[in-house]
Amino acid sequence: MDKSSLFLLSVTPHMLEPTNYVLNVEFPAALEKRLPIVAVETERTDRGDFSSKFNRAPTPIPLDEAEALFSALSRVTDTAAQRKKS
Repeated sequence: MDKSSLFLLSVTPHMLEPTNYVLNVEFPAALEKRLPIVAVETERTDRGDFSSKFNRAPTPIPLDEAEALFSALSRVTDTAAQRKKS
């Protein structure tokens, strides 16, 4: 994760389990490193439960919404490119 410029969160019900590695280790590390986060719902997941456990994550984009996913990824890559220029 040290060389990452993005944290892509694949949202599934398994992420909501109390011992989940992403929930307990990777997501907090991404927040600490201030990485932009894109959340993609790859499996139907309870939104309320997701929001309470990942309260600083963006709303998950359903995997079948290609246009919204493309837009979110474009914003992140555009921002990363601007940071490199300055």
